[in-house]
Amino acid sequence: MKFISTVLCIPLKHFASFHLVILLTFTTAWAQEVNTVTGTVKDENGNPLVGVSITLKGTTTGTPTTAKGTFSISAQPNQTLIFSYTGYETQQIAVNRRNVINLSLTPDAQSLNKVVVPILYHGTLINYL
Repeated sequence: MKFISTVLCIPLKHFASFHLVILLTFTTAWAQEVNTVTGTVKDENGNPLVGVSITLKGTTTGTPTTAKGTFSISAQPNQTLIFSYTGYETQQIAVNRRNVINLSLTPDAQSLNKVVVPILYHGTLINYL
């Protein structure tokens, strides 16, 4: 019986320390919450775009879209995804705790007017606009 009373009479300082450790553990786990964000990227006609570059803003972490225009990337709720594709306007979208982000990219009129065609002329590479 003495053993039970000794175990049940945990000193207050140990009790407070234990709860502080538990609180910090859950706070740290919550701060590092990472979600898998999936979605589809399409053009203005609703066709899937293959090879769209999706990166986490401020990092080098990224992924391309598949042949069906789908993607999957791990991101924290407060991060921003950057969608870029040649000939289309770059878009930045905040994750905001979403698990699914579907979007349509708009053609970039400026870049569509500039097409560089490399030409080999007598052993010299010339860029023709």
